[in-house]
Amino acid sequence: MRWVSVMLLDWSFGPVQALVREGDVTMKPPGLVIKHRLLATFFLGWHAINCVLWFTTMERNPDAANPEFPVWLVLSTIPSVLGSLYYVFNLAFYKWDYSRLGKKALTFPSTGGLLLEQAHSYGCVGWLQGSIPFFGWTVFEDGLKVKMLGVGEAWVAREDMDQLKRCKLKHHSPVIRGPLTMPPAVAEKVKEMMAPRSSLEEKPV
Repeated sequence: MRWVSVMLLDWSFGPVQALVREGDVTMKPPGLVIKHRLLATFFLGWHAINCVLWFTTMERNPDAANPEFPVWLVLSTIPSVLGSLYYVFNLAFYKWDYSRLGKKALTFPSTGGLLLEQAHSYGCVGWLQGSIPFFGWTVFEDGLKVKMLGVGEAWVAREDMDQLKRCKLKHHSPVIRGPLTMPPAVAEKVKEMMAPRSSLEEKPV
């Protein structure tokens, strides 16, 4: 089995991390996976403790219409919520293996001709929805790149697409969850890209 080392700059921890390629799959370094799992556990645990403290404060003042909460509790809740939401949204966007908590690294193949790009748009991945400008769609001749602001981006190859009904795309990509709901203009280009190619295009003379 051949192992090839490549480099990745991970924004969460600063130093360059080494990726390892095993066969056709690029694996993350074990240390990076452990760090993200510890961070996710930390933020979710921190948020759970804050929730308990909020309810405890409310129970101490059952008759108060607007119970007073300690300033430190309010300030503590903001980062715990943001950190927890980051990992929840990441798991809602990616399948486990390719999420921040998974062991497989994201890779993007060389793409064919560009058909359409909508950088600031809307859409839905599974139950994770976003309005303008949180979604980005880029349609190529051999696949679709989906991007969500603050979460990440993923590649859906043409051969992984199963069915496009109106603006909803069903697929079996191992990277991103589904189905994908996209704007009509993007759906039109995806439909064009999914259409069977003529024999002249597949076997040029």
